[in-house]
Amino acid sequence: MKNVLLTALLLMPALATAQAYKCTIDGVTKYQSSPCAKNPESAPLELKIPSEELQAKMRDQERQRDQYWVNHQKAEAEKQQAIAAAERDRITYEMELERERQVINTRRDQLWNEHEVDRTRYEQDRKYECSKKDAKNNYGAGC
Repeated sequence: MKNVLLTALLLMPALATAQAYKCTIDGVTKYQSSPCAKNPESAPLELKIPSEELQAKMRDQERQRDQYWVNHQKAEAEKQQAIAAAERDRITYEMELERERQVINTRRDQLWNEHEVDRTRYEQDRKYECSKKDAKNNYGAGC
């Protein structure tokens, strides 16, 4: 954008010496460097060079646009970084949650196995006691 403005400013003296004609043919307005073919009496347009004040204002506006774009790009980069950080945090949280699930499941399996061992021992002890009673007193039928 700066190149366009610089080129326009460099060409200003050339434009000041050039003639321009405004031609309206069949309702279509055109600007050209030679007089209109259908209206040879057309007068040249008076081209004005922007004043120093206007040129300074244009440069200021250009700087403001450039600064806005830089700020916009910085804000967009910060936004993308925040999104990436949030995604990393989410993944870390999910991994920790999965580890906790695994620990809980492992402990649950251990407790279940211990319970099974205890239940099996209890049943074995009961059968043994019943077999002893049955052998001694013939009371094993109630076991």
